[in-house]
Amino acid sequence: MSATYAADMRTRLVGPAVMTVGAGLAIVASFVPWLRSGTIERSSYDLIGLVHLLRIADNAHIRLLIRLWPAMPLLVVTGVVAAWWGWRFIGAGFGIVAAAFSGIPSAAVAHAIHDRNQIAVTDAPMWTASGAGVLLLGSLIVLAVRVPSADADSR
Repeated sequence: MSATYAADMRTRLVGPAVMTVGAGLAIVASFVPWLRSGTIERSSYDLIGLVHLLRIADNAHIRLLIRLWPAMPLLVVTGVVAAWWGWRFIGAGFGIVAAAFSGIPSAAVAHAIHDRNQIAVTDAPMWTASGAGVLLLGSLIVLAVRVPSADADSR
């Protein structure tokens, strides 16, 4: 292996590493309490029954994403694993879709108009949206960085 190949491999690892950090932040923040109603705290996975209290129920796209929310960790992990395996386009594709899938509903909940007497939104949705942004950045890095094959130097 030449020194340039080793440098190329280090460069190739930047995108998946950034994706991993974003995915970890998004997934962990999705399990932290997002909503507080009285003394009860609810995570993002309890949102389906509470969408009407956040006044985002009129947006059909947001409702659909919240209904499909339990699949978010699987989609995020699929993109990260594909990126680590070196499948650039599949990893970046899943990563971009997962970033949108986790970022849009969490940002909508974070900025939702809600009745403070019934329900309060914590900072966790913004952390999830931030993780989605880092995941998107990592996905774009994976898409942009192309590492030549090790066999290319031997020819």
